[in-house]
Amino acid sequence: MPVRGLDGYLQERGLIKEAPLSALSQTRIGIDANSYLKRLLLAKDPVTSDTFVAAVGGVPLALGVEIERDLKSLEKAGVKPVFVFNGLSPRDFDKPFILDEHKSLRRSQAWDNYEQGRVQHAQQLFADSAPVIPQDVMRIVHRLFKQRSVEFVVAPYLAWAQLVYLERHERAYVHSIYGASELFMFDGVERVILDINFATSTISFATKQSILQDLALSHDQLLDTAILAGFEHTQPFPALPFDMNNFSFPNVATFVKQRGSGVAAIMAYRDHPPIFGWSDHFARARCMIKFSLVLVAQEGRVLPLPLVLPPPASPASTVVVTAADVPADLADIFSPHLPDEVYYQVFRGLVGPQVITPLASGVLYEAAPLCGSTPEYEIYIKNLTELAQSPRCVALALVSSVLHPSWAVKEVYASYYFNPPQMCPIRHGLAPTNAFIESVTKWNVDARFVENELRRQASSTIDLSLCLGGTSDPIHAQRTIIPKNSEKLLEKKDEIVANALWRFLELRSFLTASHQHTPYAAALYQAMKLSKVNDKFQEALYLAIELLRGGALHNGRIGTRLYSGGPNFNGAEEDKRSMLLVMRVLSIVPLSFHPGPWAGPVSRELLVFNSFLRATSRSMRTLLEATALNILLRSDARRAREDYLDIALSLPFQTDTNTGMGILFKAFGDTVCHMAGGVDVVMRAGTGTVGADAEEKEAVRSAKEQTLELLTDAFPNVKNVAAELQRGLRFWHLIMLAVRFLRQYQGNGQAIQPDLVAQFEAADAWLKPFSVTEAKA
Repeated sequence: MPVRGLDGYLQERGLIKEAPLSALSQTRIGIDANSYLKRLLLAKDPVTSDTFVAAVGGVPLALGVEIERDLKSLEKAGVKPVFVFNGLSPRDFDKPFILDEHKSLRRSQAWDNYEQGRVQHAQQLFADSAPVIPQDVMRIVHRLFKQRSVEFVVAPYLAWAQLVYLERHERAYVHSIYGASELFMFDGVERVILDINFATSTISFATKQSILQDLALSHDQLLDTAILAGFEHTQPFPALPFDMNNFSFPNVATFVKQRGSGVAAIMAYRDHPPIFGWSDHFARARCMIKFSLVLVAQEGRVLPLPLVLPPPASPASTVVVTAADVPADLADIFSPHLPDEVYYQVFRGLVGPQVITPLASGVLYEAAPLCGSTPEYEIYIKNLTELAQSPRCVALALVSSVLHPSWAVKEVYASYYFNPPQMCPIRHGLAPTNAFIESVTKWNVDARFVENELRRQASSTIDLSLCLGGTSDPIHAQRTIIPKNSEKLLEKKDEIVANALWRFLELRSFLTASHQHTPYAAALYQAMKLSKVNDKFQEALYLAIELLRGGALHNGRIGTRLYSGGPNFNGAEEDKRSMLLVMRVLSIVPLSFHPGPWAGPVSRELLVFNSFLRATSRSMRTLLEATALNILLRSDARRAREDYLDIALSLPFQTDTNTGMGILFKAFGDTVCHMAGGVDVVMRAGTGTVGADAEEKEAVRSAKEQTLELLTDAFPNVKNVAAELQRGLRFWHLIMLAVRFLRQYQGNGQAIQPDLVAQFEAADAWLKPFSVTEAKA
């Protein structure tokens, strides 16, 4: 959110100037990645924008194409971009769930409209709910930038401050900066590019001096005005003496000028109940801007911005800031200072900010899922977070255990959208958790073993399947038990990736302390061995097993009501439950899409299930990144490296999956049943049940063919409807193989409940008549 009212004021006063993009030719432009991605993720037009992202999950299907297009425009103009991403979040000054509640309300209204047939209105409401934020697509964008050799960094905290540092540095790492109007709040900023119109190859910019002159403000008064007006990290001052419905930035500026400063303006209203605590709030926001932390080139240290900027051109007229001027409580605004090495590893993309922020801030905020919420999801998310061996708790322990001992005892709490006042402790420093993470330190497998496994398994990729294959029998598993050798650390990227995956698998109880398979690993590996390489099922198979053992993958109702988008044919409840289970399983698999807005139907029922999938995938990614960081900070591998990003991009679970495959199968199943004369007809004709005649069999065959033709038009995003359905059914058969393997497990306890096996067997029998193998792909 830009400074409230500032963009409109600049437009009204004619302070925004335009120039051709070519004016920046042969220069480097620093781009606030958060601001840039927000503009791309904002659905502008229901016809051309992907307004249904909030309804199908995942990320906008055309995002990569749009970024590629913009990069080509910059390249054509001779402009070299340097993107700067936000890093760790400063401590929240306001209630973190205020905007979350607004988004959830919008989505609920959108579903009401969609279910009543008001699709266009629903699309607008879905779009207004901001379903995807820049950090959700960070790894996708990092991968794209890596492929195109586009330079980028991740700031320690605020990208704005890092951009100011890059522009003001004596070496001028960038020559101009593009971002939101908050950049005018920083000292030393002279000009900000507020927009780039890539279609017309023009830039729109404004200067700070023109704002100061037009409003007759000093630099400090402009900062105070922006804080009181409200920006991304603060709400507007609640006692502004004018109607908020007619809010204007110049009115706030006048309010500040009348009293000389923001502090004086606040103190004038100190007896008004709505502003209790606002003076402290204001001071914290001011320090966050004035003394924002940046990573310093060459030194690799994280320091307050004023201490690292070059001296002003006219020292007599400018106050020179020294270390003595830096507030002693800066840690209360940002976080206690982490080792500079950790900031650098975030800076270079090894770990995402979401891995470090909960430990640094002391709070893990859990936002509401796209579907709203269900009681089952609330329990599931707490189990992912608070249990001693849960992925989020273990991820925190992996980081805190290799820092200063004070971090291991630092209190961290979870704050959930469904009960914000309650702060639930995440006990990452307890002895059982630390003993658990210490048990995986015998994974120090060198490159020779990894290379031998690549040859033995005829693989070219270090992935989950390779790591499971390397421990698939006791002999190979024993060879991987290698204590750390301080004189021969892990050196190559492939060694770090492989050992991070192995440690991850043990931390998730897929491998035992003796590095052998648990029933879940054995079932998963059996399925992976039989999957086609081009189907790319590894991550989906792993997540399905996690959801199975977590109690989230079944045929029962989730929530306290029926949701739209479930099975929609006339039939018995057992048939509908079987179809629902197949839909859920298939929705774990990413569809192959053409880039462009989602143009098919949507399913709230599948979106409810997708919330479990997304939370699981993101939690696994966090655990993996924490594991890689732990390997380096323990000095199990060489720490000074240039391949941090390569390591990160070699680890799985980089993006969210949408509900597309499940929706596609639902449409296929419903339509076939309708066109063939009912689900009973399909069952008789497809399974050879007594009573089926040639006419019914022909009706089902014809219904399938016609359905595939109809779905090709109904799902224009899908590259090949028949081929994708076939791929989805192949995934189902692999899941059935894993379920049957778990059923046969003879060890202590049951690996899977008999009633859950019965659900899968019933769904498998129900599914057989829906084969599409005879259809032309």
